[in-house]
Amino acid sequence: MLFFFQAEDGIRDFCLSRGLGDVYKRQSMTHEEIIEKIRETLSEEFEVDIDLIQPDAPLMQTLELDSLDLVDMVVLIEKNFGFNVTGQDFVGIKTFQDFYNLVITRMAENKNE
Repeated sequence: MLFFFQAEDGIRDFCLSRGLGDVYKRQSMTHEEIIEKIRETLSEEFEVDIDLIQPDAPLMQTLELDSLDLVDMVVLIEKNFGFNVTGQDFVGIKTFQDFYNLVITRMAENKNE
């Protein structure tokens, strides 16, 4: 896919992309923008009221996830944020804030590569 976007200086830029992840890696997103994108994506995908997705809320219970739903989470992360995760990455993820921290950290690591 070829994506075009408007740069701040008014010059149009483009990049070849395999999916949305590459677009997000290319753009600088603030932590707040990343968190909002996560909330919107999870709310839509798992059909949960976005207001229930709060930093201290329990991720698994709020989204009513089972082990098969975690596979969907892995795909969502790769598709929307451009990096791969494994089941091991979810060890210790209890709250949405834990999940936000994982995504923010991994995006920063990928940006520095």
